[in-house]
Amino acid sequence: MRFFQRGCIRSVSFFVVALFVFCGTANGQKAPNFDTMSVTEIYEYARQMLERRDYARAVEPLQAVIDELKALTGDNEKQTTQECRLELARVYYQLGQTDEGVALVEEYMENDPRPNERLALRMMAQAFFETEDWDKIIEYASRIRSDPEMTPDDEYNMNLLIGQAYFLKEMWEESIDPLLYAERNADDDRVRQKCQIMVARALVETENWSNLFAWVRRVESSDCRYDITLNITMMLGAEGLYASGGKDNLLNALYLYRMVLPREELISFSEKKKAELQRKINGVELQPFEIKEYEREVENLDASIEQLNNMDPYEDHVDLSIGEIYASEEIKRYWEGYVAFKRVFDRCYIPADEREEFDEEEDEAAEAKELKIKIGEAGGYYAAAALYNLNEFDRAEQRIMDYLNEWNNAGREGMFQREYLLLMIGNNLNRSNFGAVISLRKYIEGLEISAADPNKRMAKANLYYMLGLAYLQTQQNAEACEQFGVFVDGLCDESGYVVEDFDFPNRSYALYYRGMGYMLQGKFAEALSDFEQYLDEYEEGDLVDEAIFRKGVCQYALSETVEDTKGAEETFTYLIDNYEQSSVRSEAYSMRGDIRVAKEPTEKGPHPLDLAQEDYDAAIKTSNTPLQALYPAKRSAEAYQLESKWDEIIARMEQYKAKWGVQADLAEAQYWIGQAYLRQDEVEKAFNAYMGAIADYGNFPGQLGVDKIIMEMVGLVESQKDASTRNSWIQLVRLKLDDARSANMEVLALRWQLTRALLQGEESLKSFSDLLVSTVNDLTVTSPGPLYLMCDAAVEAGDLEKMTNYANYFISNFEESDLVWHAYRARVTAQMELKQYEDVLVSVGAVQNLFGPVPEVGWSQISKANALDQLGRSQEAEEAFKTISSVPQWRNEYMGEAYCGIGRTLFQQGEFAQALGWYKRTYMQCKAYDNGIWAAMAYLGAADCLVEQGESAQAQSILQEMMADQYLNSEERAPFIAEYIQKAEQRLQK
Repeated sequence: MRFFQRGCIRSVSFFVVALFVFCGTANGQKAPNFDTMSVTEIYEYARQMLERRDYARAVEPLQAVIDELKALTGDNEKQTTQECRLELARVYYQLGQTDEGVALVEEYMENDPRPNERLALRMMAQAFFETEDWDKIIEYASRIRSDPEMTPDDEYNMNLLIGQAYFLKEMWEESIDPLLYAERNADDDRVRQKCQIMVARALVETENWSNLFAWVRRVESSDCRYDITLNITMMLGAEGLYASGGKDNLLNALYLYRMVLPREELISFSEKKKAELQRKINGVELQPFEIKEYEREVENLDASIEQLNNMDPYEDHVDLSIGEIYASEEIKRYWEGYVAFKRVFDRCYIPADEREEFDEEEDEAAEAKELKIKIGEAGGYYAAAALYNLNEFDRAEQRIMDYLNEWNNAGREGMFQREYLLLMIGNNLNRSNFGAVISLRKYIEGLEISAADPNKRMAKANLYYMLGLAYLQTQQNAEACEQFGVFVDGLCDESGYVVEDFDFPNRSYALYYRGMGYMLQGKFAEALSDFEQYLDEYEEGDLVDEAIFRKGVCQYALSETVEDTKGAEETFTYLIDNYEQSSVRSEAYSMRGDIRVAKEPTEKGPHPLDLAQEDYDAAIKTSNTPLQALYPAKRSAEAYQLESKWDEIIARMEQYKAKWGVQADLAEAQYWIGQAYLRQDEVEKAFNAYMGAIADYGNFPGQLGVDKIIMEMVGLVESQKDASTRNSWIQLVRLKLDDARSANMEVLALRWQLTRALLQGEESLKSFSDLLVSTVNDLTVTSPGPLYLMCDAAVEAGDLEKMTNYANYFISNFEESDLVWHAYRARVTAQMELKQYEDVLVSVGAVQNLFGPVPEVGWSQISKANALDQLGRSQEAEEAFKTISSVPQWRNEYMGEAYCGIGRTLFQQGEFAQALGWYKRTYMQCKAYDNGIWAAMAYLGAADCLVEQGESAQAQSILQEMMADQYLNSEERAPFIAEYIQKAEQRLQK
């Protein structure tokens, strides 16, 4: 959201740099009577005044010489006249009488000889600064620059003149080279700094970002940094770099934004500079041209200060932009972005109950205030978005709910209410938190519908659409259909204005998904109507082929007899024949196969089962995903099973595996193959099928099904009652391991080692884990099975480096594995040890999103609570600990630590009575947890609570009770709680 406009410095006045700087004062002598003096004497007197730089006294004698000689025609007289004209012109320049000086230069140029023509041209060029005739300056300066006899001084002065002229004509590209030359050759710091500022502005205007960035680094340490114009230029440069996009440009824009100084600091520096200039003007006797230059600079400073005071609150905009850069997709430093956004929000946001008075204002102050409010609102919105990117979902949504409730309570609509809802709903949809989306329905319905503002209409319509998706995902299909109906049937305001489909492209999707909602309710007639309406209204729609498929599904569902399925079969056939690239063509083959399976055979034509198997075969061949292929493979197997065609089942599953290879669901395929063999009492063949799957696919690390098959096969082996068979199978695993090693199939070898270790028991598995950690350095040879053992072994050993390395590799490569939680546990354990508590919250959020509240990830909630506690967020930590006791799958194992943690966080919040209650609950109910550690800590915590409440005697009693607790002081628990017993003894002795 950009609040700063490039046009804001178009009227900035730049200080024009003078070319001729002299100093000198009048000596107070009385002028002689020139009527009684010869021309030679007058000329000598004028020369003396020039040497003394007493320019005021040089005017009259120089004019007298010109008047005496200009009518003469001798060469010497002409030359002297011309010299005097040029000298007098220079004197007039110094005295600030530029017009008189220009007239004399023009006379000089009209007469001969002109030995100092270049000087005359320089003087003409400078004179045009007074009239701001930039074209004339360029003309005269260009003439001098083209002179082959130009001196270094001429070259410097003309580059300075022409560079400024081009700059003030806004011919930015043309101004850069001459200004650079002047900057390099200037011996006056004021001139150099002004050139630097103008070059920076020209580089911004020409979007020459690479050179600008290098240039800024040159000037940032000088007083230029405090120049108002340069600061505004830096903002413009940052805006341009931001708009250009790309990581490098954004980082450079960030650098420029951070160079921009606050308004008050710039004004303070400029006021000091003005005071210094004023002291120079008033403190010593200066030539008029010098006074004029100083006064011009003061005027420029006044103009810059005035402009700065009239500008919108750029500091707020700069902070907002800094936050946007940090939070961008290219930079992804969301925490720094959040800090900047929050700073803007805290500084600029005005609550709803304070806005009414402001709304009644109509002056310029109200406009400035409104802009500040917009920036504040944007800061709050972006802060919430940054928290989402940090996986700080609770904090983000607390900000959003505070905002929504604030404006709901005020009975008005907040400036960013729709954006907040879109953000929160979109994020929760992505995280499959559909209940959270549904809970916002009342806020959506409370929004006004503005016929005059299409963006607001679009936002509200999209909110209904997203709400419908949430209902659909939670199988609240009737509610989903109601929300999608807002699109289908029209969204009206109070005056009856209907939102047209033209404004809302999502209407086509809403119509399709409403059909899906009806279909999932079993309302196939209503669903069929929606799919047919979609096909009528959106012939070129994105979902045409899928609508045709769903239409067929509804027709099939509405069929009461086999004969009634003809329409559905024709629909599926139409899709198959006309949409060869459709993603649902494979499913259409499967559905047509299902229809044909149910048909009775006739004397004519192929057998329906044969036709069905042809369709299942085609479905597998045209499948786009392993899942699409798995359905017809299973349906085909079921059909073959009816006919006891076990070999055909095996062939079908082999076809499915051949189609999808390492991406196939090997566990399901091997199940059917194994079932086929087992139905034929061929247990050994079932075992060999499992062994074959491991051998064929085991060297592919990404084939996650292999690890599942290993577990299945281990169970099959262990179920064998015949010891010799069992031992021979175990021996075969060892031989397969040897073969894999001989063939240098490292991934497969590790999987065979895992299989053997699982078959040999816990001790062998522990030895294998230790071997993996000590010998495997190349993680590319690992798969989820060995990796989970390595992660657990690294955690047990406390090896932070290996925990991190193993976890990062596992999560990056096998996140879909059911075993990946071991990797997250290793990562979180390392992050806790390294005190990377913010990272812990991110990792915990990821693993809980993947697995939910299953027993295996109870540790993650404990880690989250402890991380929040370490970050000083005691109230959030308390709620996180309480979650443990509310989730049955986590309660038993982690109850002691959770109760003790609740007590600790309440103590930190000053809630000593409540903390005492939780500590008592801990040492009374949780002594058996973790060898009594939490009970011991709870005793000490309870004593602290009593001390804080002024009940020291009771605190002593609690400690004595701890010392007398036979369970805690038993020999088997002594090593674990010794330090806590010691603390209790020390407190009692006090």
